[in-house]
Amino acid sequence: DAFVLAEHMLSGNLQEGLRVAAGLKRMGTPLPPLLGALLRELKTTEAFRLAMRGGEQEAMVFRRLNVWQNRQNNVRNAARRLTTRKLFAAFRTLSLVDRQSKGRAPGDPWQSIDSLLLQLSA
Repeated sequence: DAFVLAEHMLSGNLQEGLRVAAGLKRMGTPLPPLLGALLRELKTTEAFRLAMRGGEQEAMVFRRLNVWQNRQNNVRNAARRLTTRKLFAAFRTLSLVDRQSKGRAPGDPWQSIDSLLLQLSA
């Protein structure tokens, strides 16, 4: 499902992410809820990065961001691994996918999702 894809996206697991994305495409998964899940994870990761740079306590940040314990390692590792530049590029790609899914931009939104996974795995 969308949350499994988001997990693989954050962990940088390209192979599994592409496999899950292909399955979601085959099942005809609607893009808006999928994009919402991916966007939420990226926003959470960026907010966590900023809070850590600001010297906040990790436990308090996770609580404020509503990050459950089973997801904390994934968010923590993604925040360390992904630069601000990569995260903002990912936000731009999600915006492109949204426009493509609405017919407002050329291209296949599923290919752009694959591109997003590739960006975040490098």
